Amino acid sequence: MNGQALKGMRIMKGFTQKRLSEALGITEASYSRKERNLQKFSLPEVVELMKVLELTAYEADAIFFNFQLTKNETRSKSIIKLVG
Repeated sequence: MNGQALKGMRIMKGFTQKRLSEALGITEASYSRKERNLQKFSLPEVVELMKVLELTAYEADAIFFNFQLTKNETRSKSIIKLVG
């Protein structure tokens, strides 16, 4: 998870940690630990953050999955083309 990218997106979109923690139903301290990558966000929390921050799939992949989803999709498409 790229905590700096999440923080940048949060600030760019005008959200405080308190506001996002309330949206997730967790404490502000817990949100802070997660944003600093000291704890992991659960998948439902990631989905909620995507909604609240209006993240594209690409942005969410970059922030939460370090482009692993995109890489796997590209690999899958390449394999499908090879197999035909």
